[in-house]
Amino acid sequence: MTEESTEVLSPAKVVQLLTDRDRAQPARAFPRDPMAVDVPGMYAWWCDREGLAALERAVGSKLSALIYVGQAGADSAVAGRRYRSTLGSRILSNHLRGNIRSSTFRKTLAACLAPELAFEVDGTRLKSESNRRLSDWISEHLSVSIAPIPDVTVLDEIETTVLRVLDPPLNLNKVPLTEVRRRISALRRSLPVVDVLVSSIGPRVPLPPIAAKGPGLSGRFSQGSAAKPTP
Repeated sequence: MTEESTEVLSPAKVVQLLTDRDRAQPARAFPRDPMAVDVPGMYAWWCDREGLAALERAVGSKLSALIYVGQAGADSAVAGRRYRSTLGSRILSNHLRGNIRSSTFRKTLAACLAPELAFEVDGTRLKSESNRRLSDWISEHLSVSIAPIPDVTVLDEIETTVLRVLDPPLNLNKVPLTEVRRRISALRRSLPVVDVLVSSIGPRVPLPPIAAKGPGLSGRFSQGSAAKPTP
């Protein structure tokens, strides 16, 4: 663990670390130092010129090269408990190797790139070939800078301040609503969704037809039984 990962960072220092593009690590080579990312903290995603052009075509506007900022390890405002994530697990497991169900960042990228890369969605996930293409695109065009913040009790507050200062265009929470973000939200909603039934003991299967109900038909059927007129 580096000295930087143990010091208490102010929001201004976090902004300084995240906006230093020379410190950004290529996605395909992340992490350079596994020990340095084995802590909570914040991260910023940078996009190269070619990748940025693709995103700009999708949203119809110029974008900054620093496209997204996130955190790993903050207390959950919903569940009231602490996430057990680190910079390494969040960036590797969710953003680089995950699917759109486990990463809002991947979902936003997929929504923006779907028209050009022809992504296919199966329920709440990209199909495996589409997900591989998205991972390849991230590896080719993105890099990430980090700011370790060991004290998770201040992480949510620091994130709020940092987002207010940096205003990354692909972030949708804790930032002002802009026309670009309206467009991104619309693109996210337009991802094609296949109706599926999620089984707790097996893979997803298509939803079966809904049996018609009407006068003279029983509302409950045992498996394999036929509907019988009510006497």
